[in-house]
Amino acid sequence: MNRKQLAEQSERYLRNLLKANLPPQTPVHLFGSRARRDGRWNSDFDLWIDAELDNATLNKISEAIEAYAKVGSRFITRRK
Repeated sequence: MNRKQLAEQSERYLRNLLKANLPPQTPVHLFGSRARRDGRWNSDFDLWIDAELDNATLNKISEAIEAYAKVGSRFITRRK
């Protein structure tokens, strides 16, 4: 598998993971090098999930990303 295929596979995995764990129609915004299409095959995904999510959902998504990518994930939230 080449680098482009690896990047595409990662994007598909992330898209499916978010679709399975977020409420329908939740706005998800990609920014950073992946959004600009100048990231490398191993660049991180910078996402803004525009929703109030409970800790259980955040943990489930985080654990799935870490298991798949073998890297840490970090969520920054702004809660009232």
